[in-house]
Amino acid sequence: GRPGLVKVGYGGPKISRGLHPSGYTDNLVHNINDLGKLNPKTDGVRIGHSVGTKKRKEIVIKSIEKKFKIFNARVTERASKS
Repeated sequence: GRPGLVKVGYGGPKISRGLHPSGYTDNLVHNINDLGKLNPKTDGVRIGHSVGTKKRKEIVIKSIEKKFKIFNARVTERASKS
């Protein structure tokens, strides 16, 4: 069969459009300075793909201190020991 046509009623609530399923806004962060512009109560953090392990670790530590929701922390035990 064919996929259904988009009609009235397929959209979600206006309040939740553009939000991560957890309810936070999805913000791309490439350095620690980007965290200063965000609000931990409403904004979530997604670390950029091009950020290396060393800087990623710093961003994760700072995000945890400021109590941000991190969507893709991806810090392994090996990286956290060094």
